[in-house]
Amino acid sequence: MGSKIIGMEIGQNQIKIVEASRHSAYYKIHKCSIIDVPRGYIENGMITEMELVAQLLENTLKKEKYHAKKVIAVVRCGHTISRKVMMRKQTEQSLRQLLEVQPERFLPIERHQYQVDFRILREIESEVGTQVEVQMVAVPNEVIFSTIHLIKSLKCSLIGVSVPSEALIQLFASKMVMGYTRNENILVLDMSANDSSIILINEVRGVLIRSIPFGIEHIQATICEVLSELKEGNQKQEYLFTNMICPQIECHILSEIERVLKFFYIQGNVAPIQKIYLLGEATKIADLRVYIRDALNIPTEVIDQLDKVRVAPSVDFEEQVNSFVYALGAISNL
Repeated sequence: MGSKIIGMEIGQNQIKIVEASRHSAYYKIHKCSIIDVPRGYIENGMITEMELVAQLLENTLKKEKYHAKKVIAVVRCGHTISRKVMMRKQTEQSLRQLLEVQPERFLPIERHQYQVDFRILREIESEVGTQVEVQMVAVPNEVIFSTIHLIKSLKCSLIGVSVPSEALIQLFASKMVMGYTRNENILVLDMSANDSSIILINEVRGVLIRSIPFGIEHIQATICEVLSELKEGNQKQEYLFTNMICPQIECHILSEIERVLKFFYIQGNVAPIQKIYLLGEATKIADLRVYIRDALNIPTEVIDQLDKVRVAPSVDFEEQVNSFVYALGAISNL
C-alpha cells in the first residue's frame, strides 16, 4: 500500500483537500473535504489572513481525522506566468541552473520576485541541431512563501507546488479521466467565482492557456437584477438561461474559446479538438453543456467520473469528483 498524501487546491473562496494513496493500478481516496474561506482571507493566491486560514484547515484535518503529513499544493494565482520555450538540448540540471541565474531570458519576470519550474515536453531535430520544447511556469514568491508558511503551521511537509493547468495536464496524462484517450486534442473550460480559464491540451501537453476575468458571480449579479420580476418555476429558469445567461456566455466565454481555437488551428498540422470538458462553476449551470456543444459543434462533457480511482467506505467522493480534479492531478504527478 502506498503512503498517504494530501492534495490541496488553494482557491480564492475555497480550499479543497484530498487524502489519497497510490497503488500499482489505482489511487485510493481516503478523505476529501471542501472548506469555505471567507472573502478576503486569500487574495490572488496570497494568504492574507494566515492564522485564520490555518485554523480553518486545522479544524477540518482534526475533525475528519486526516493522517497524511505530506502535502502537494495547487495554487490559483492570476500573476502566474506559463510559457513554452524552444532552446538547444541540455540536461535538466543545466537548465535548472540557467533558470536560477537568468530566468528573464525566457520569461517577463524579475529574478528575485518569482519561483520558476519547468517540464521538458519533447525533442525536435532542426537545422541548428537538437532542440527541446520546454514548458516554464513562474509563480510569485509571495504566493509560494505563504503556501509554505501555511503548510508548516499545520505541522505538515510541503513536497511540491503546482498550478491548475499543470495539475490538469497530469490528470489527463495519468489516464484517470473516463473516456479520454491519449491522442485526443481537448479543451477544458473551468469557471470559478470571479474568472474562468481555457486550457487547450494537445497530446497531454498544455499548448495554450487563457484566463478570462469573468466568472459565475458576474452572471449572478445580472440575474439578481431581474429575479424579483420573474415568475417561479420552469418559465423562470428558461427565461434566465435564454435571456440572461446565454448572452453573457456568448460574449465572454464562447468568443474567447473561438479565438483560442483559431490560434490553435492556424499553427497547421494539428488534429481538431475532439472534446470540451467543463469544470468548476460551469458544471452548475443547467443546460450549459448542451449550449456549448451546439454552439461550437464539439462534444462537451462534465468531468464527473474518474478511472483508476477507488474510494474508501463512507467517503462522499463520487458526487464531488469535479471539485477535486486539480488536487488529484497534482497527486498523480508524484
